[in-house]
Amino acid sequence: MFENILKAFSFIKESFSLIMKDADVIKPSFYSIFAGTFFTILSVIIMFVLQSGLGSGNFFYIFAFFILLGNYFISYFFTGMTAFLVYDYFKDGDATMSEAWNATKKNLLTIFYLAIISAVVNIILEF
Repeated sequence: MFENILKAFSFIKESFSLIMKDADVIKPSFYSIFAGTFFTILSVIIMFVLQSGLGSGNFFYIFAFFILLGNYFISYFFTGMTAFLVYDYFKDGDATMSEAWNATKKNLLTIFYLAIISAVVNIILEF
């Protein structure tokens, strides 16, 4: 058990070491937090404004699904950027945001499909 805890602390230490060597690696995580928070707040405001005008019903559940889908998409998009930055750092020694952005944009459809599957599975597990 203590061996696993020591491995975890070693991993955290190496992660911070990588961040200190190339600060671009941590940027997508902050972007994900800000974009996800903004999207959620804006979506919830829109949902309650529309719900008060249209009444309740299936609309709430459909819109809630799209909020969940959007949050998964934002999270996976920026996680993909982080993964590419780490890969690029170890491959070339320098990770650039523009290359990570381009690589993630190329896989946009795959990320969207993954977000759909995650949202559907989340809904199924909640019932």
